Amino acid sequence: RQISALTDDDDSVGMSVKEALDVLGLPEGADLASVHTAHRRLMRGADPDAGGSPYLAAKIDEARDVIVGFLRRQGKPAEAPGRPRLLKG
Repeated sequence: RQISALTDDDDSVGMSVKEALDVLGLPEGADLASVHTAHRRLMRGADPDAGGSPYLAAKIDEARDVIVGFLRRQGKPAEAPGRPRLLKG
């Protein structure tokens, strides 16, 4: 699943999809697996529990959330292919 358009449907004050892609270092057309990979890679250095910056960690998390939300609004699944789903008992 890929991001094919950079337009956000709402006029919210938060981060745009384009900004989120820039934060994660991803090109337009990135798929969900790429989003999760980029998020994990960037969080290794920004995780506050490992001495990183809480501000940067929050921005990286926000970027991931914006892109995942965008993909959900487009009707695409929010889980990466091949990743197991956690089932609630």
